[in-house]
Amino acid sequence: MPEDDMGGMKRGLTSSVAKDRIGEALLELSPDAIMVLDSNGAIVDCSEGALELFGYKSKGDLIGRDWFNLISDVCRGRAKMDFNMLQTRVLKNVEYTLVSRSRGEFDGLVSAKALSLPSGETIGFLAMIRPVTEGRVKGKPIFYEALKRF
Repeated sequence: MPEDDMGGMKRGLTSSVAKDRIGEALLELSPDAIMVLDSNGAIVDCSEGALELFGYKSKGDLIGRDWFNLISDVCRGRAKMDFNMLQTRVLKNVEYTLVSRSRGEFDGLVSAKALSLPSGETIGFLAMIRPVTEGRVKGKPIFYEALKRF
């Protein structure tokens, strides 16, 4: 590709439509448990990894549910406080006790970032969840580096 075309491609990839497509592709391709939440914590989209981790068969079964109900009663208050502070920081690898339909409670690491309009208004959150097993994390996040570019 000629060098002058690269600038056009980069501008194209930073458009809002392209960013939507990139987000959709990350949800589709990632083996990680990824959730997109609205500003109230309702799940609006998720990856197949999230369905598997939390024991749901289809997106329709999980979308619309309150994200905080997937967190144990013991950790729910702390998680809500953490998410309320996401306008000023990013949540990285915070451990909570989570609740799966298929396997009950389990320890998981949650990383999350607020999704904001240019005005600064928070319109939702993006969260990545990984199970913790015997003190070790399963898998590695694959989308963080891609998101840092945008």
